[in-house]
Amino acid sequence: MSLRIDFLRHFILLAEEKSFSNVADKILITQSALSQQIEHLENYFKCNLIDRSTRTFKLTKQGEILLKYSKDIVSLFDKSQKEIFNLSKELVGTISIAASTIPGNHILPKFIADFKNKYANVTINIWIKNSKQSLIDLKKKHVEFAAIGSFIKEDREKFEYFPIFTENLVFICALDHDLVRINKGKVLFEDLIKYPYISREDGSGTKQFAMENLKKYDKLNQLLEMTSNESIISAVSKSNDISIISEMSAKKAEDAKLIKIINISNIPLLRRKLFFVKNKEIRLNKVAIKFWNFIYDNRD
Repeated sequence: MSLRIDFLRHFILLAEEKSFSNVADKILITQSALSQQIEHLENYFKCNLIDRSTRTFKLTKQGEILLKYSKDIVSLFDKSQKEIFNLSKELVGTISIAASTIPGNHILPKFIADFKNKYANVTINIWIKNSKQSLIDLKKKHVEFAAIGSFIKEDREKFEYFPIFTENLVFICALDHDLVRINKGKVLFEDLIKYPYISREDGSGTKQFAMENLKKYDKLNQLLEMTSNESIISAVSKSNDISIISEMSAKKAEDAKLIKIINISNIPLLRRKLFFVKNKEIRLNKVAIKFWNFIYDNRD
């Protein structure tokens, strides 16, 4: 039975997060797959690493020991990999990116696919979070880059960045919503405030941009927050609620006949830029530098 470095990485992350679901979401695998990785480690060391007799997450003494040395093992492995790759003429390495929903799910994948076509031995990991959490990870040097929809009041002087895409935010409602049936497409902002409004959570670039650029935002009848465009689309499609989301997500949902985009005649267009960002304090290796330059050169 072999011992895999990525299993140790995930064990460290699990010890920090204390939640299987949170870690599974971050590393883009199922909770079942993560549980199997932990069981693999327990079988390898022939002991329980997690105390399953309590409701709260807690490591056993053996788990605490493994956590301590796992951090050293992973750190040494990464350092050795970096030194070896830096001697190699071929571009090889790993890049980690924290990205908010729209750039992470819709913008970066095309860049990454094109980059991988040129440099097949580079591994790129994307952690999908909101803009605030992505910037926190970047400040803590957990990732090399962040892709965000808003700086969430962070000091931009701490970062280097450039825009990678420009998009609109739009209001949405259900296909059979009153606004569609009664107003027949002629909607004023004052019509919106009659209906419950679903917002993204604090830390979301979408919410922050809407708050800063829609003067009457506080007039909306906000009753609920959700953490993803997908959950908002699902809720709106089955109710009389309204929301603001990315036009990119909204058009796909509208084409699938789930929701309707509402055109508001008396508010300005909510047009925003999405940014690719790096921490000025992080010294990038040649793989990360190559990727940064690739994104810059190939953006719209």
